[in-house]
Amino acid sequence: MSFTHAQLELTDPRAIRAVAHPVRIELLRALSKEPKTATECAELVGESPQSCSYHLRTLAKYGFVERAEAANGKERPWRKVKAGMRWSAHTDPEAARALAATFLDRDFRLLRGYLADPAESWPEPMYSQTTLRITYAEAEALGEKVFALLEPYFTGKRADAPEDAEDIWFVTFGVPYDR
Repeated sequence: MSFTHAQLELTDPRAIRAVAHPVRIELLRALSKEPKTATECAELVGESPQSCSYHLRTLAKYGFVERAEAANGKERPWRKVKAGMRWSAHTDPEAARALAATFLDRDFRLLRGYLADPAESWPEPMYSQTTLRITYAEAEALGEKVFALLEPYFTGKRADAPEDAEDIWFVTFGVPYDR
């Protein structure tokens, strides 16, 4: 599978801005494994069903989610359209930074929560850092190579996962150093 096939390619600045909301990011995470109703999403993200319904409709407007078939004909579940998303700062630098900031805020909150109360089955976070000397174009190419390396391990794609395998949150980012 290519880098962009499993990813929703964001080219519309309005879509980038629409998803750059903490509740919408959490809703996409809540829908990562299976379709859910707004009420089920509300329980997972700590919002009201009405708030989740509003945010899900906004996500649908920009192609992030769509209605799924109801099991009983009464419920109105939602599902993600693609496994992830990709955007470029070339489209709208301000919108791209806002979306990156929303993700990083969430990522650091998750990391702080883990460090405050680590799970016994995963005693230490994976951590590494280094300084690279590369151009932005080289960094983009490196990001695609990292994605391709990680893709076989994505949740939902790994039928051969060992029984004790867990979903882990894996983040990489790079910004200029010594500014």
